[in-house]
Parts: sequence; C-alpha cells; structure tokens
Amino acid sequence: MGDYSFKLADCDTEFEQIHRLNYRTFAEEVPQHEADGTGKLVDKFHARNKYIVALCAGQLVGMVSWHDQPPFSVAARLPEGRILCEPGIRPAEIRLLAIDRSHRGRQVFSGLMRALFRELQARDYTHWFISGVAERTGMYERLGFQPLGPAVPDGRAKFVPMSAAAAAMRQRWNRVMGRQEIQFLARNGAGRH
Repeated sequence: MGDYSFKLADCDTEFEQIHRLNYRTFAEEVPQHEADGTGKLVDKFHARNKYIVALCAGQLVGMVSWHDQPPFSVAARLPEGRILCEPGIRPAEIRLLAIDRSHRGRQVFSGLMRALFRELQARDYTHWFISGVAERTGMYERLGFQPLGPAVPDGRAKFVPMSAAAAAMRQRWNRVMGRQEIQFLARNGAGRH
C-alpha cells in the first residue's frame, strides 16, 4: 500500500521499535502507564502477543497485536468475565493499536486492519475482544464492536470492554474492505490512540 508494508513482526529490531511506539502511545499520549523516561514499554503480554506492524522506509510506524491465551486483560474490565470461557467461545483479544503521530490519517490504519482481519479470519476464533479507549468508543462501534460494560479506569485513562462475533465481523469486513469504508474510519479518528 503505497510507501507502507505490513507484516507480522519477527525480529529483534522490530520488537525494539514496538516497545518504543508502545511507550509513546500508552505512556505519553494515552496516560495508561507512567512515563518513566526510558522511552520503552514492554507489554505485559509481550511473550504471547502476535504483532502486525506497519513499516515505512524500514521504520515501524504502526502496530496492532492479538493473542488467544488466557488470562486476557479485558477480563479485568468485564462486569462478567465468564463470557471469555463459556462453552463454544474461542476468544482472541486485540490489543495495542498504535500509529505514530506523523503517519496518522494515511494508509497505515487501513493496512493494519486489513492484515489483522486476514490473520484473525485464518483462525477459528468465535469472538474478538478489545479494551477500547473510552474517548474512541464510537470508532470501535463503527468497526463492529459492541460495549460489554462501562468504562473502567486504568492509570489515568479509561477503557471500555467490547466484543464482536467473528462470523459477523467476517461478513462486515469483507463488505467494508470492498467499499473502502475503512478509509473513512481512518480519517475520522481511528489512528488516534
């Protein structure tokens, strides 16, 4: 997609850049974690996360991750955490959507979403869960997620637990990708996390 390429992160250089983008986004911009001056934030689920990254001229400019192994961070935000382990549920938790400020409003968001949904569709997850930044709930709803409870504080930020049935998301995103609606979402706040 233009100047950008999208792939699964697979080398130390990319993981180092992930930790730095994670810090800029979730310590400096979204005040979930304290900005300790290190410039790096290693996610507590890093060892189990799979990361899709956006690269521009070899530099990491965006990321999104997912994992499918409990415990899930969204569980602490749910009024009823049992939904994650009900019979027939095979959950995937999507996390850490972040785009470098200088690359927002471009093709990064749509490329990350295309790659993410391609990866998730290739597996047999029944439900996708997120903890959405409270101020961006409308964007997540346009993507197809529904709130499962009220916003819950985490650091100085608030997150809304949300989910989407994978089958419904497959239908929605196949249609969305064909109509370029995802670019509308990207222009209207999707990269501001």
